[in-house]
Amino acid sequence: MDCDKCKGTIRGETGLKCEGVCKKVYQQGPKCSGIDQYSLKILSETNMVHFVCDDCLTYIHNMDTAMKEIQDQVIKSNNYLKEYKRDFQKTLEKNENELKQMLEAVEARFVNRMEELNEVQSMCKTTMNEVK
Repeated sequence: MDCDKCKGTIRGETGLKCEGVCKKVYQQGPKCSGIDQYSLKILSETNMVHFVCDDCLTYIHNMDTAMKEIQDQVIKSNNYLKEYKRDFQKTLEKNENELKQMLEAVEARFVNRMEELNEVQSMCKTTMNEVK
């Protein structure tokens, strides 16, 4: 197996496999893996610590930044939608009230016209009876 950085041969189990996105294998030295002897010792003794290469760290950081920006945009859009919904509901209520008032006014005028027509009709009947 060859080192993905220097292309040198890695013998046995001495390579460090990146546990990030790329899964590349590097020689253990600081020149290829960027890991010093103390960190290498910690990696070999602890199962909870994993090696991630610089390229993957940069990629993960960029993805975290992009995801944060997307999350912020989603939150902002959600807030806009809530605001638009409130505004729409207020406008809808206002329009309903205005429409109700207009219908009441039309109904009142209609009732007045009907009363006037009834009066005219009564006067016509009275006049007709007088003429006979």
